Amino acid sequence: MTKLHVQIVTPQGMVCESDADFVVGRSADGDIGILPNHLPIIVPLEIDKFRVKRDDKNEDVIAVNGGVMEVRDNQVSILANSAELPSEIDIERAERAKSRAEGHLQ
Repeated sequence: MTKLHVQIVTPQGMVCESDADFVVGRSADGDIGILPNHLPIIVPLEIDKFRVKRDDKNEDVIAVNGGVMEVRDNQVSILANSAELPSEIDIERAERAKSRAEGHLQ
């Protein structure tokens, strides 16, 4: 079976690279799922999780802070402002940033 080759890159470097059966990201128009042999497409991504389903039992979830996804020839390239694996997320830092953002909204 054909696989997708997925790369998630930020200005700091490669965050994730793997082969996948299916990926799902959030675009401005809603969720977009990509299977192997998808037509070429370029879409902006929202701040949300990006799911990389490697097989029936294994899935990676990456927090993506906007960016662009390009799909071409079974290659999925994500150029994101920032991206973090769940194990890398600093919960205290995220909560402080959320509090600051809520303060700016008020």
